[in-house]
Amino acid sequence: MAKPVNPSMHAIKTPEGNLRMSKSVFKVLDGGLTYGVPTGDKDSTGCFSDFANDNIDNVIYRIGANGTTNGQYQFDATGAVTINHGLLRQPIGFKLLDKDQACDVYRTSVPDENFISLKCTVTNANVTVEIF
Repeated sequence: MAKPVNPSMHAIKTPEGNLRMSKSVFKVLDGGLTYGVPTGDKDSTGCFSDFANDNIDNVIYRIGANGTTNGQYQFDATGAVTINHGLLRQPIGFKLLDKDQACDVYRTSVPDENFISLKCTVTNANVTVEIF
C-alpha cells in the first residue's frame, strides 16, 4: 500500500504539486511500488547498508555484527539493538530481509511510535530488516 498523501496540503494545490500527486498515483496503479532504494553505500560484507524510503510506508535498516561499523546500527555484546525507526507510529511488525548467518531475530518489547528493540541469536551476524 502506498504512503497516503493528504490532498488538502498546500503543496498539492499548486500545479507542480498536482503533477507530483498524479505521477505518484500513476506509479501505484502501474504496479511501481518499491520497498526502498539502496543509496549505494555498502558495508564490509558487500551488502547495501543504507536505504532511502520510497512509496511504501516502511523503513529498511542493515544491522551490523557486534564490534563492527556496518551501517547505522549494530548489535551489542548480547545481540540486542534499539532502532529509532522514524515511522511516527507503532510498527505493525518487521521482516528479516537478509542475513549472513543462520540466526533468528526477534522483538524484545512492544515497539512504540519511535523505537523498536530487537535481538539476534548470533551476535556476529549481519542482518537487514524491514520495519513496517
